[in-house]
Amino acid sequence: MRRALAVLLPRRLLALAIADASLTAITLLLAGGVWYSAMPGQRLAAAVLKVALVALVVIVCLHYYDLYESRIVSDPKEAVPRLSQVMGTACIILALLYYAVPRARLRAETLVGGVLIVGAALALDRRMFAAINHSPRLAQRVVIVGGGPFAAELAAAYARRPELAVRVLGYVGGAGEPASMPYLGGPEELLAVAERHHATGVVLALEEGQPAVPWDALMALKARGIDIQSGAEEYERATGKVALQAQNLRSWLSLDFGHSRRRRWQRRVCAVAFAAGALALVWPLMLVVALAIRLDSPGPALFRQTRIGQDGKPFTLYKFRSMHVGADAEGAARPVVAGDARLTRVGRRIRRCRLDELPQLWNILRGDLHIVGPRPFVPEQELALAEKIPFYRLRWLVQPGATGWAQVQLGYCATLADNTEKLALDLFYIKHLSLSLDFFIVLQTLKILVLGRGAR
Repeated sequence: MRRALAVLLPRRLLALAIADASLTAITLLLAGGVWYSAMPGQRLAAAVLKVALVALVVIVCLHYYDLYESRIVSDPKEAVPRLSQVMGTACIILALLYYAVPRARLRAETLVGGVLIVGAALALDRRMFAAINHSPRLAQRVVIVGGGPFAAELAAAYARRPELAVRVLGYVGGAGEPASMPYLGGPEELLAVAERHHATGVVLALEEGQPAVPWDALMALKARGIDIQSGAEEYERATGKVALQAQNLRSWLSLDFGHSRRRRWQRRVCAVAFAAGALALVWPLMLVVALAIRLDSPGPALFRQTRIGQDGKPFTLYKFRSMHVGADAEGAARPVVAGDARLTRVGRRIRRCRLDELPQLWNILRGDLHIVGPRPFVPEQELALAEKIPFYRLRWLVQPGATGWAQVQLGYCATLADNTEKLALDLFYIKHLSLSLDFFIVLQTLKILVLGRGAR
């Protein structure tokens, strides 16, 4: 999970979140005069807890407005205007919480004055963060060993995520300079290149057929304190995807995927508890949806479809019917597109809210699905993709999921290239399988559901 955490929570973003929470708490404490009041310890403790609640709400709102996303957080022009939405939403949530739990209230003058100052402090915090991100002096100076497409793709991934604090100086390798990277010399010149450019790191991104790794130079650099990294691991850190080159996947044989019997038992217990609890809460809503479907169009409320599960075994997936009966009778199932005429009136609405997915809780209880995992497809689609995409069958190593890392990162897939990228994301999940990663994906899924993103 350590490598996955480096992807999900880079050090700089984690530091930013801590700074946001601290600024919020300190500002409200000062606005309330807590530090300057002769309060008994019990009142001070209560005030700190109330302030902590506000800080938690603000952090959640910052997350839901994408203010910890790489593209947003690196651009003050995009980030600062969203802060007004964050503070407005936080105030609404706090008003509802205070109505439900009056004892959690902060004094009105403290909250109103504090919120204005917090908004200004967070805006300043993000401008400072963007300046730090774009400062080449505060980034690791890296030389990439390898001059092929994979090295170029890795360099581009670093450029898209300035919060990783990596500045690519160029590459050493064979002829054929990749776009966006300067050529610094051949592999035999690595030691001299690293010293000349004052490199602090070297990343190995060689591909099949490229010059051999300059081991003597690497050992000499390692002895001088230069950080030596695997290109495959750095690609995962920068993208959240596995590099699909065969030589990178061979290293998996020495890994512990976290698929032990104890882990599988823990995941199963969590899945059953989640599905049973969710069904107990939403069954009245499911009855309403089923009734609306039956009244809106002829046909059953439930839709059954064969999907491919763990180890390539088929199972029956349950969903609420969102299309007219026989919509795909003339051929194979087709992905839903915007404005699809096959959707019923109710179907269009329940898909927008993802309510059509609720019957999959039964699949989770049965053990066909886990909460999180690769999204299962129909057999024809799975087999067709398995023939065209190398290593595609590795998706079948684990249970499919109602949501997954690929779903929250990519969404719907329409082309072969989309499905290849989805495989790279799915393999990252399989490689770093853990309850912590599952929890993070569930939080991301809730964010997508609340904001209504990606529905068709």
